[in-house]
Amino acid sequence: MKRIFWENIYLWPILLFYSFLMLLVIDWGIPNVNHPFNYHMDEWHQMQAVRDLFKYGTNNMEGAAHGPVLQFFLGGIFLVPFILIRYIDPFSISSSLQNLVMQERIFEVLRLNTLLFGVTSIIVLWKTIKDNFNISPLIPVLLFTFSPIWLSLSNYFKYDIALIFWILLAVWAMLNYHKRPILKNFLFASFFSGLALSAKASAVPIFPILIFSYFLFSKGIRKNITGLILGIAIFFVTFTTLGIPDLLFLKKGDYFVYFYDNLVTSPTASNDFILGAPWYIYILFTHYPLIFGIVLYLFSLVSIFFLIYKKLLNSRNKTAIFILVSLFFFSLSLLALRLELRGNRSLVLLPFLILSITFFLQEIKRIKKIPAYALITFLVAVQVIQSVPYVLFKTQLDTKQVSSEWITKNINKGLTIGLQPVPIYQGIPDFLLKDYYFGQKQTGYYRYKLVDYKTKELPDIILLTNTNYNKNLINNKDEIKLLERLSKEGYKLQNEFIPNLNFFFSDFNNILFSGLFPVTDISIYKK
Repeated sequence: MKRIFWENIYLWPILLFYSFLMLLVIDWGIPNVNHPFNYHMDEWHQMQAVRDLFKYGTNNMEGAAHGPVLQFFLGGIFLVPFILIRYIDPFSISSSLQNLVMQERIFEVLRLNTLLFGVTSIIVLWKTIKDNFNISPLIPVLLFTFSPIWLSLSNYFKYDIALIFWILLAVWAMLNYHKRPILKNFLFASFFSGLALSAKASAVPIFPILIFSYFLFSKGIRKNITGLILGIAIFFVTFTTLGIPDLLFLKKGDYFVYFYDNLVTSPTASNDFILGAPWYIYILFTHYPLIFGIVLYLFSLVSIFFLIYKKLLNSRNKTAIFILVSLFFFSLSLLALRLELRGNRSLVLLPFLILSITFFLQEIKRIKKIPAYALITFLVAVQVIQSVPYVLFKTQLDTKQVSSEWITKNINKGLTIGLQPVPIYQGIPDFLLKDYYFGQKQTGYYRYKLVDYKTKELPDIILLTNTNYNKNLINNKDEIKLLERLSKEGYKLQNEFIPNLNFFFSDFNNILFSGLFPVTDISIYKK
C-alpha cells in the first residue's frame, strides 16, 4: 500500500484539489429555502429519473431524464446508506415545491455521486497512461482535470461524468488487451464497453471501437474469431440487462422521444443561430477552445497532426492508430447533432484528446532542455487559470440572488410583474421563482402575468433574462419583437444585473451557449 502511494505521489494532490473545488460549490444552484428547482434544470430531471426508476421501473417518463437506466440505478443505490441513516428520504417529495430542505440534501448527496465518478475517472486515466505510455501521467491528467468542461460538469448530478468513467475503463481494458491479447482481457473490454453504453446512448461509438480493437490487437484472428463473437455477446447482454431492462423485460419507457429529441428536434432548432460563421467553424474555433481550454485544445490539434503524419503514415504504431480511430468514431457520432453537439455532448472527446497529447509528449520526451520544460509548465498554468474561474464564479452571489434583493426593496408588494414563459426555464430571480410557483396555491408577494410580444395589455413592470443572448446569438424573433414593443410603448430600463465574467477567456453569449453553467443577465423594465 505504501509503495502504491509513493509511486503515484503526484496523483493525490490533484484528487484532493479537485475534490476541494467540487465540495466548495456543492450547494450552488440546488433547491433550498430561497428557491425551488435547480439553476441547471437537467439536474432536476436526472433526480426525477432516479425516483421514477425505483418507483415505476423506468426513468423514461414525462418530467424525467430519458435514456439507458444504469446511471440512474447506480445513483439510487448510492442514496441507500443516506436513506438508512435517515439523512434523506427521496420519496417524501411528492411535488417540486415540497420540502425544499430535503431536496437540498438529496442533491448534495447526488452531487457526491458525481464527484465519486470524477475521482475514479482521474484514477483510471492516470493508470491507463502509466500502464501504456513511457511518460509520467502528471501533465495529461492535469490538463484533463483542469479543463473547463470537466470542472463544470463535475458539479452537477448528470450522467456525463459517469459516462467518461466507463469509457475510460473500456479504453484501459482495450489497451490492456493490446499488451496481453488473451480472451479474458477482450471479454473485460467488452463488458466495460457494454457498461458505457448502458450509462448513456452517446457511447454508441464504443461498440465499433471495440470491434476495431479486436482486429487491431489480436494475433491469429482467424483462429480466435469465436473470441470476437463471445465478446460481442457479452457487450449486448450487458447493455440489454443493465441499459434497457425497462424496455426489454418490463415493456416500459418511451425511448422514441429520447432519440427524436436528440437527433431531430434539437439539431433543427439550432438553424437560426447568428454565429458569424458556419456552425462547424464556430464549434472548432470558438466553442471547443472555450469548453476544453485553449491550451488543451491547441495542444491536442498539434498532437493529432503529429500522430497522423509521424506515426500513422510512417511507423503505423497500433496505439496511435487506436487513439485516432477512437477519436474519429466519437467525432463522427456528433456530426448529426450539428450545433447541439455543444457542451456536455462533446465531453466524450476529452479522453481521446488527452491520450493524443500523451502520445505526443511521450515522443518529445527526449527533448530534455529547460526551455521545453518551462514552456510546458507555463502552458499547464494557463490551462488551470482558464478553468478554475468556472468553479470560483459559483462562490459569488448569483445575479438571481442580487436581483431578488433589489426587487423586494424597489418594487412594491402586490404589483404585477410580466414574465416570459416558462418561468422555470427563464433564469428569473430566486425570489420571483419561488413566489410565482408558490403563489399558484396561495396569495403571493407579487402578481404575475406571462407575456410575449402578442400580449394584448402588458403590465407596467416587465422582467426579461438574457436579452442580448436571445437577440444577438440565438436570434429569438419573439423576444426581439417584444423589446421593440417595449421601446415603442415607453418602457425604460430600471436596472440590469450582469454576471461578472472578467476572468473568463470568452464573452457572456459564448459561455451561456456552451451550456457549462447557466449564467443569467436580468433586465427590469418599467413603463
